[in-house]
Amino acid sequence: MLEGTSDRYLLPYYMQKAGVIIFIIGVAALYVRFGLGIKPDWLEIKVFAFHSAIFETRYFAFVSNNVSEEIGMLLTGLGLFLLTLSREKKESKIFWVLRAKSFIFSVYAYACLFLLCVIFIYGWGFMAFMGLSLFLPLICYNVIFRFLLYKQNHIRV
Repeated sequence: MLEGTSDRYLLPYYMQKAGVIIFIIGVAALYVRFGLGIKPDWLEIKVFAFHSAIFETRYFAFVSNNVSEEIGMLLTGLGLFLLTLSREKKESKIFWVLRAKSFIFSVYAYACLFLLCVIFIYGWGFMAFMGLSLFLPLICYNVIFRFLLYKQNHIRV
């Protein structure tokens, strides 16, 4: 463990690989559901909902729902979570600096992207962006962190 850092809050390295696999499965599930428009009948089940407004507004009720969207979103989010919060194989103090930079840059990137979308995208396109924006901060963070890691390792060589 590194002295003076909070790496004890990070997940083990092997969770990073699990995160990548779960993320890919989640994205594939979302593509099947939204890209191909497939809603498997066997995923149509009764679920408990705090609020449901499809044909009628209902509160605290059991409703029939195809859970393909929820499964895809849960897998995608869980995969990103594991990938984001897993240690690197050989964690070092410099990685905390890179993690902090990545976090700050990802907030800037997401804020700029969000503002551009609010200004230039309307209707269902904006609703699609809002669905994607649930994952965008973690995606931005991971892309920036991986880029900074690559750059850091590339400079050393």
